Amino acid sequence: MAKIGFSEGPFRFLPVIVCGLAFFYLVLANAFTFAALGDHAGIGKQFRGAVADDAPIVGTWILLGDVLRKVLPTSGNLTAEMAAAPLVERISGYPPAAVAVFFGESKSSAQARMQWQHRLAPAFLLLALIAWVRRPKTVHLVRQTRHR
Repeated sequence: MAKIGFSEGPFRFLPVIVCGLAFFYLVLANAFTFAALGDHAGIGKQFRGAVADDAPIVGTWILLGDVLRKVLPTSGNLTAEMAAAPLVERISGYPPAAVAVFFGESKSSAQARMQWQHRLAPAFLLLALIAWVRRPKTVHLVRQTRHR
């Protein structure tokens, strides 16, 4: 039985697969939670309005989440409720600053988790691309064409 090293077979794609799956998970988590935050009864309308002006990436998460939440309508609600609870008063006081308030000082663990998910998604995409470019490749030796 031949040993397969990490530079051969399916193992050479392992870093790409791990980073790609982490990126995919973060995209889904961002989409569901930010769309749920945009649908929040207390600050949803203000948050969507502020996102449209200030945060195009979060706007993308919300658009994707709106589509996905048609299939799973309650996904992300609990996290959004927990993140929004301490922010309702501050965002209601000045709605245009909703994005700044949300991405400012964390007032709950759910808000901190959403901030980290938002920041880590592009990082894992970059790591997956680097892992793909740097994956071990098989070496093909060129046969010598002239014989002496």
